[in-house]
Amino acid sequence: MSACPFGVIDRREDDGRAWKCTLCYDRLREDMVPACAKHCPTASIQYGDLVQLRARAEGRVEELHRRGVPEARLYGHSAGAQPGTEGLNAFFLLVDRPEVYNLPPEPVAPARNLRRSWSALAAAAVGMAALALGAVLSP
Repeated sequence: MSACPFGVIDRREDDGRAWKCTLCYDRLREDMVPACAKHCPTASIQYGDLVQLRARAEGRVEELHRRGVPEARLYGHSAGAQPGTEGLNAFFLLVDRPEVYNLPPEPVAPARNLRRSWSALAAAAVGMAALALGAVLSP
């Protein structure tokens, strides 16, 4: 394994699959900053208290607006601005529409869809049980 935050840290010899990010679980357990944030040459990746990070990011957006970049926005930063994003705990400063960055225009935290997902699973299970019962009971 490599400690380099930008290099491949694990690779399977049999099929060649590789992983680059372990989310620095080992570093976080030791109260260290994730390697990507520590070594980011532009300081674009930041890690810390969400309240402080949000305040810093909002200040950066205001600064960009003053400098003539009216398209600057925070993406996924708060439930108030973008309903459904509670719990993302990550946000991005964009200087164009989200679609330009291949992001959905309205981000939604995956946990928001749990009820619908479980309902679909339950309906599928009932349907499969009905089909199996029908197959057993048919002459």
